[in-house]
This record gives sequence, C-alpha cells and structure tokens, in this order.
Amino acid sequence: MEVKLARDSLAVRERAEARRNKLRNEQNRFELQEAKSEQLLAEKEQRLLDEKAQDKIKLTNSLDIADKLAKAFNKAIKFQIHDETEKLVVEIVDRETGNVIKQIPPEEMLRIAESVQEFLGLVVDEKA
Repeated sequence: MEVKLARDSLAVRERAEARRNKLRNEQNRFELQEAKSEQLLAEKEQRLLDEKAQDKIKLTNSLDIADKLAKAFNKAIKFQIHDETEKLVVEIVDRETGNVIKQIPPEEMLRIAESVQEFLGLVVDEKA
C-alpha cells in the first residue's frame, strides 16, 4: 500500500513538474514573441523617421530650387497655411511692387472649400 502511495505521489509530482515546465516554455515563447514584436515596431518607427527626414531634405532642396528660380525672374515665393481651411497656399509675388502675381489655390477655391467645410459641419451637428 505504501509503495502504491509513493508511486502515486511521484506521478502527481511528475505531472506537476511537467505542467510547470510547459508553463515556463509557453512564457518563454510569449516573451520571445513580445521581444520580436517590440523590435519590429522599433524598426518600423525608425524607417518612418528616416523617410520623414528624407522627405524634409527633398522638400528643402525643392524649395531652394524654386526660390533661386523665382529670384532669377525678380519674384518671390511665399508659403502659408490658410487659417479657415488649414490648406497650404503658395503665392508668387513681384519683389519690386509686392503684388501677388499668382496664388495657388486661388482665393475663390479657398472660399468654396471653407463653405463646404462649414456646410459639412452643420450637417454633422444636425444629425448629432
């Protein structure tokens, strides 16, 4: 009887140890997957930062070229954000007189965009 109890006790301990080992292995796999995910996320964030830096360099170079070209024709290029629509507005200005020669997008288009945004805001407010 004692031998049977000892064997049963040993079997219970072995099963418990096997469960602990299984849980440790699962925990290790989970931690490894988590570390890989964090590494992939960090690499993706770094790629995005690199792309943004490259885009900034390209934009700066393009703006320098545009400015040099404008100066050759005695013009200036101004960039600004339209307050109401938050759209980029580019103005070509005569350096001597300060008059705006061309605006992109034109003022009329900005007013239309502003009206559309206002209308969409009213529609959303009415539905809410």
